[in-house]
Amino acid sequence: MTDALICSDCGTALAPSKQRKGTRCKSCTARAMSRNPATRAKISAAMRKNWSDPDQRAARVASMTEANRRPDMIEHRRALGKALNNIGRFARPLPAGHPSRVQAGRTLTERRLAWCPPAYRPLYARLTEIDGFRAKEARAIVEDQIASDLAAMRKGSLSPSQFMAAREAARWIRERAAEEAARQGTS
Repeated sequence: MTDALICSDCGTALAPSKQRKGTRCKSCTARAMSRNPATRAKISAAMRKNWSDPDQRAARVASMTEANRRPDMIEHRRALGKALNNIGRFARPLPAGHPSRVQAGRTLTERRLAWCPPAYRPLYARLTEIDGFRAKEARAIVEDQIASDLAAMRKGSLSPSQFMAAREAARWIRERAAEEAARQGTS
């Protein structure tokens, strides 16, 4: 009686094979190789060498072009796309208040309201959600309010809480302008 071969990493049974040199299944071997920096560097160098040779490059491109035109390959890619696009299969809905949902909400707010200083976001939310203004109208109102608060701050005619909000907004606007200028300078 022969001993059953078992993958040393995941413990699944291995079919006898003359080509197998190690004790891992195919997926565990690929995982181990992809995590090893030396192996990745060796594979990367070999691929760079092969792709730099014009004859081999032309042969590979011709082979891939031919394969991509075959109806069975087109159908195979279509099936893979449908499988990968099946969001319900991969994404499990998370409950409200879950840390990743909270973080996603913050990120979305930061993206959508990147123009608005954090101190004025409650005003924008009230205008859009309660008062029923459209986003464009609410943005114009908030920008006008920021401008008038900054002018009033310079005159010294704001309450302490309004002054703090206006000062924070002014600092935020200056930082955003500096970031934009730096981004434009590097581009």
